[in-house]
Amino acid sequence: MTPQPDRRNDRLRARGLRQTKDRHELLNLFAQKRAWTVAELHRRLADANLSTVYRNIQKMTAVGLIRPIGQTGAEARFELSDRPHHAHLNCDRCAATACIPCPIDNLTADHTLEMRGRCEECKDK
Repeated sequence: MTPQPDRRNDRLRARGLRQTKDRHELLNLFAQKRAWTVAELHRRLADANLSTVYRNIQKMTAVGLIRPIGQTGAEARFELSDRPHHAHLNCDRCAATACIPCPIDNLTADHTLEMRGRCEECKDK
């Protein structure tokens, strides 16, 4: 699901970020409700320089638009920060990160829970 252009603009504007093509494309990727590494994002943004992707991730993290969710190997993954709290399963075979809904509503504090194992695609391999 791709956020509507106005919603993307509102998200960037509300956090004091300039609207650019690369930032809009990043928001479209994050709207897919999955976690991304910088390398994965760079591969998906055909025209963006790697340093541009890193700068945008740094700025979007600093203003709270996205958040790091931990590391798989040496690479941190990022997701939209407006998603409800949930746990993550890091696949030890393909390095994918699967989101696991949190059964506890209305958490009053931040938390991080990461598990290692096999994702749905790798569990029987």
